[in-house]
Amino acid sequence: MAWLSQATHLFDDTIRANLLLGRPEASEDDLWQALEQAAIAT
Repeated sequence: MAWLSQATHLFDDTIRANLLLGRPEASEDDLWQALEQAAIAT
């Protein structure tokens, strides 16, 4: 059995820096794709 909280945490930094924590090698296109998938891209 595993438990995964739905609570999220953003560190006191930019959204870009927070995204790069999970995938440091991500390109700008990768970051925008992640934002679009989360429905928060503008």
